[in-house]
Amino acid sequence: MNGKSKRVLFYFPGTMANGGIEAFMMNYYRHFDKSKLQIDFVELGLDKGFYDEEIAMYGGKTYHLPPSSSIFETKRFFDELITNYGYETIHFHCDDFAVKSIVAARLSRFKNRIAHSHNNADPFAGRLGPIKRKLTTLLTNYHFACSEEAGRWLFGKSPFTVINNAIDISRFHYNEENRSFFRAKYHIPRDAIVIGCVGHLLESHKNQSFLIRALQIIHISHPSCFLFLVGDGVDRPFLEKTVKEKTISNVIFAGNLANQDFYSCFDVFALPSFHEGNSIACLEAIANGLYCVISNNVPLARGLEDYEKQLSLASGPSRWSEEILRAAKLREKLFRDLKMREAGFDIRCEAEKLQEFYLKK
Repeated sequence: MNGKSKRVLFYFPGTMANGGIEAFMMNYYRHFDKSKLQIDFVELGLDKGFYDEEIAMYGGKTYHLPPSSSIFETKRFFDELITNYGYETIHFHCDDFAVKSIVAARLSRFKNRIAHSHNNADPFAGRLGPIKRKLTTLLTNYHFACSEEAGRWLFGKSPFTVINNAIDISRFHYNEENRSFFRAKYHIPRDAIVIGCVGHLLESHKNQSFLIRALQIIHISHPSCFLFLVGDGVDRPFLEKTVKEKTISNVIFAGNLANQDFYSCFDVFALPSFHEGNSIACLEAIANGLYCVISNNVPLARGLEDYEKQLSLASGPSRWSEEILRAAKLREKLFRDLKMREAGFDIRCEAEKLQEFYLKK
């Protein structure tokens, strides 16, 4: 490497927003030793990404590829990057959403092409889904996944390696001052139950309207209970309209928040998703001392199952409301660092392992 850090490309099939896959990439990137390894980012889109400034602060480059680029235009784009910066490895964080770019990478001169499954479904793939997954598997020579379920969905019977959605555990420790601050800011009584949910406001994925229905039932016995939604997205107007039409009180649309201090405000975490690879938000909630009520479409975090309760969406909002109230009583205000580290979710340990993989290629 001639005294310079090795450079690896991360590819994301969109503009980097404040989402789960992007959080995974940034969690690892922040903890790599930049004197040995530098990560640069390819974003499919011309708009500035949420993390572009932070990437530049760490010395990384961001490249924006027009979404309309053909396979051969993308190949020329990749060839130019290889010529200028000597990239050997490209890591596709794309599930089955970037087959065109993967074909271009195979035609280009990348020695190492990594496909990474961050999900266990693609509801928009239609009949092309099996073909896209097969091509993604065949045209890459390393296969990663955030969970066993996500790996089997994308790669089928082909071998893959689970790379945990590790986090900086200490950033999510419970803090009484944070609890008081957020409850005061959003006018939440100290003794009120707060249900937290973090994710894009996208009904076809996160299914937040299900929690609104569950809250309506909870209000019969606990009228002061709050639903605190962190995140933004195209379905925010629909969700706000649902709340208004059902005349449900105590639903907070907080939008995208700058840091993770809000977890201390919650008493229980709920995620009724239609599909997930392995929820980073659940891990963050567990690190904060919360118990999670999740749909059976959300894989359990290996080694942390004691803090998660899976329920079928078919069991209905009434059953969910019961379990949410039960889990809220279990809220802990202690640190779970050792348990999470033993389960493989401490980013400091896991980033070192992934860094060694890159450096050996």
